[in-house]
Amino acid sequence: MIITTQKPLDEILDYLSPYNSILIAGCDGCTQPPRGLREARTLAQLLELGGKLRSKNFNLRVTTLPKQCDSYLTLTTLQPQIEGIEAILSLACGLGVQTITQVLPDYPAFPSQNTLFMGSEIREDSTLEERCAACGDCILAITGGICPIGSYY
Repeated sequence: MIITTQKPLDEILDYLSPYNSILIAGCDGCTQPPRGLREARTLAQLLELGGKLRSKNFNLRVTTLPKQCDSYLTLTTLQPQIEGIEAILSLACGLGVQTITQVLPDYPAFPSQNTLFMGSEIREDSTLEERCAACGDCILAITGGICPIGSYY
């Protein structure tokens, strides 16, 4: 699982302040906690309220995708929904934002999440633990399957 945390609302509002019509795209893929349609709707409500505090009325649309890092799914899901949209706010990890930017280059895409690490549920209490730092030099074959870079023991 890719572990993310939401960026501060003020930071997101700063990104979006030049735009009026924004598509908020959830991601039902591998991010934890989930960042799907429910979370996208909740963020839309927060942005609406935060915008009003800044005297800004956003026109927000909300959608979700199975996986934003899949360029085909991203293009076929978002393209029919972008008429009248000025920017896209992604609830995916950094890969999702980059995929949106690649397949829809005429629309600025912004992250609503900070990608922290790749983790898994190992403990009985379902705590997510960092297991991989995506360092690009995997040595699990010589460390007995335990990553000394990303694991906390």
